[in-house]
Amino acid sequence: MLGLGNSMMTGGAPSEWLPSEESSLIGWWRSATGITHDATAVSQWDDQSAEDNHAEQSVSDEKPTWESPNTHIDFDDSDHLDLSSQITITGVMTLGLKFNVAGDSTIIGDDSSNNEMIKVVSNGNFRVKNNNANKTWTTSTNFKDAIRYVVVTRDGSNNVNVWLDGVDQGSKTQGGNYLIDTIGKRKGSTTDQLNGDLYEIVIFTATSADLTTNLNKHLKNI
Repeated sequence: MLGLGNSMMTGGAPSEWLPSEESSLIGWWRSATGITHDATAVSQWDDQSAEDNHAEQSVSDEKPTWESPNTHIDFDDSDHLDLSSQITITGVMTLGLKFNVAGDSTIIGDDSSNNEMIKVVSNGNFRVKNNNANKTWTTSTNFKDAIRYVVVTRDGSNNVNVWLDGVDQGSKTQGGNYLIDTIGKRKGSTTDQLNGDLYEIVIFTATSADLTTNLNKHLKNI
């Protein structure tokens, strides 16, 4: 039986693990994939999961920029993309992000409910906030001003762990639901919208050691 931590051989070489191999995948905005743009202005970023929860923007001044031939979308602190439907995570989860931001940047959030966001704060720390609690991870390796990949997990006991560039930054307790309906902003604020480059977002309603390992490797190799 093929395990999560293994690779299938194809043509004599191991094939790359992809998020779509997991039945718990509920959102995947994949790097350099499914991006609709007029010149460089991005109007849609297609969800590669079975949910088809595409990220869209019809207002010209709020469209981020496609940075071809690179693999990222550039947000300039006034841009955002809205999901076609809200994501509500009530239990376990694994979430992956790859970004390069200048600090004080909301990466994903909810534009219809207060206190729902995942962001890099101005001093370079990393914050996960919902209506239950505000948790911040501090590390000597800054979360800002460089290309970073981050994995956030929550297990069945509400233990939340954050991995920065593949290194576990420790656990904090956070219950409640996570609400997500926008990329690049949160409700009630235009001062901490996403300022920087976004490569990929992946969300699962499951967690395991193998999934965390595979997702860290996947994000690193983008």
